[in-house]
Amino acid sequence: MINRPHSDPSQRSPLLLFGIALTLVCLLLFGMVMWAASAYRSGAVSFAVVPAMTAALLLTLVVGSIGLLAVRRWQNALGAAVAERERAETTLRRAEEYQRVFRQANDVILIVDPLHGLVLDANHRACESYDIPREMFIGRDLASIMHDTRHMEARFRTLLSGDSSQEFESVHFSADGTPIDFLINASAIDFQGRRAVLSIQRDITERKALEQQLSHQAFHDSLTGLANRALFRDRVEHAVSRGVRHPSPLVVIFLDLDNFKTINDSLGHAAGDELLIQVSQRLRKCLRITDTVARLGGDEFAMLLEHSKHPEDSVAVAERITAELSLPFVLEEKEVFVGTSIGICSTVGGDSADELLRNADVAMYIAKNKGKGCYEVFEPHMHAAVLERLDLEANLHHA
Repeated sequence: MINRPHSDPSQRSPLLLFGIALTLVCLLLFGMVMWAASAYRSGAVSFAVVPAMTAALLLTLVVGSIGLLAVRRWQNALGAAVAERERAETTLRRAEEYQRVFRQANDVILIVDPLHGLVLDANHRACESYDIPREMFIGRDLASIMHDTRHMEARFRTLLSGDSSQEFESVHFSADGTPIDFLINASAIDFQGRRAVLSIQRDITERKALEQQLSHQAFHDSLTGLANRALFRDRVEHAVSRGVRHPSPLVVIFLDLDNFKTINDSLGHAAGDELLIQVSQRLRKCLRITDTVARLGGDEFAMLLEHSKHPEDSVAVAERITAELSLPFVLEEKEVFVGTSIGICSTVGGDSADELLRNADVAMYIAKNKGKGCYEVFEPHMHAAVLERLDLEANLHHA
């Protein structure tokens, strides 16, 4: 309700005084005119202004000034009342607009008491997203809709201390525990006589899921779900960097399947893909959770073993892999057998990621040329032997 301005008695008194005095002056002047007219009829040809007339004129001037001042004060009061009414109407329109936006907004809107961690109000969209009726939402503890309340409340309190607004991401939970990713824009407001925080929240759950999917696709093999070459190289580089600060055994294993091309060509690409999937599953069983298994491409796989306790651990892993992959695979109701050639390179610091990967590849090349189903641990002389063999093959090709 908008209050109408009341008249001020101090403003009415001058107006009343002015009216009474003006009436008296008019009566006095009327009497003087009547007196002059009576004198002229009696034969007077002139008359003098008596002191009473002078006093009457002065009184007229004084009362007129007071009246003019009263009128101006009344005009100022009227202007202030009109301005106050316009401000009140503007505030009312803004409040109505706020309520309309609050009710109909597509985004989740919460009004929060950050000092006590309570929800003061929630719009219809918030009740739908969290699956909580409004009457049960108001007064609800923030801890019931999010896990990390301390971080959120700390952000909200900084708003009350002067920050205009903040934008950040946060994970909340609906009534049944379903996680919801929100992009939150929070700002300080006055709400029902207290300082509060207006939290406008956009549901970005689908966007975050898509980002995670794209990130997974960028660094994982689409067929087997294993790490791809880019992710494997990145993890080797990070492991080498950690080894510089804290030296510890680091092992890279390269693995190539024997007879894969024969199976792929004879049974088809679908069977070849199924074989790669089954191989990846068996490789996971042979390693620890902390180890990394990757498919580099085709039938070539790689493994990164960190923090091995003994140098011979890598050999034990290679033997376990060889035994596991020597067991038959069932493809299209047929048993098939594949062997594997394994190259091992280990270091306790000093070698770069490129050197580790190259040396493991060289060791695998040596193992493959020695025969199926075996492994080789890299030795420095192997690199020169491989280069000599490659030169020999090139010379024979051009002979």
